[in-house]
Amino acid sequence: MKKITVIIMSFLSLLMSSQTAYGEEYVLISHKKSPVEQLTSQEVKRIFLGKMKKWPTGTSIQIVVNINKEVHSQFTGDVLKKSPSQFSNYWRKVLFSGKSMLPVYVKNDEEAINYVSNHEDAITYINIAHYDDTFKKIAIVK
Repeated sequence: MKKITVIIMSFLSLLMSSQTAYGEEYVLISHKKSPVEQLTSQEVKRIFLGKMKKWPTGTSIQIVVNINKEVHSQFTGDVLKKSPSQFSNYWRKVLFSGKSMLPVYVKNDEEAINYVSNHEDAITYINIAHYDDTFKKIAIVK
């Protein structure tokens, strides 16, 4: 009985820590004039996989992929349920199929912030430590 209790407690602890980590290391951002305040995790996934291409206003969404290793890895795993290499392979297939253009790729949070600040239709993710109110934080709801 004691082993079962330890296993259950370990599982619950792991489950709680993974839920706490969701969204804590990164934040989804867009231009200050973005028409969106929140998106479901499914909508975010559709956006970053190029399946949702327009904002509710009808303007095209510009996907900005921040390849900062830690942020990119956590975002693709948490939201897209893909590893960074699976995400890259997905976009290669999309590009070669002719169905869509590649997202904009940036090297770090600074480049992501600069791009979003200058493009009203852009969306990206950055380390939460770099968030400030010069751009819009988009809440991810389940």
